[in-house]
Amino acid sequence: ICYVHPEYRRRGAGNLLVEWGTKKADEMGVEAFVEATKDGVPLYEKHGFHLMNEFVLRGELEGMDEGLKKLQEELTWHGYYMWRPKGGKYVEGETVAPWLK
Repeated sequence: ICYVHPEYRRRGAGNLLVEWGTKKADEMGVEAFVEATKDGVPLYEKHGFHLMNEFVLRGELEGMDEGLKKLQEELTWHGYYMWRPKGGKYVEGETVAPWLK
């Protein structure tokens, strides 16, 4: 897991990390996958990743009182599955993710 602390965002650290990772993937000739936050989606798109799906992580318990329900909403996490094909080459309408073939 890589994460840039909010106080240090917008200074290029995330960009450097993603550049390093995509370069390694290209050298190895493999695809790349990430689970992104909403704020991270544009950064990954800039590096050839494509949004494939959204997911939500939320704990649920039977019989939760109002306090626990409020906490549950605060702790609900939205994430995004993103994929980058080999070499970062993606052509809309032509490039198909391997699991969809």
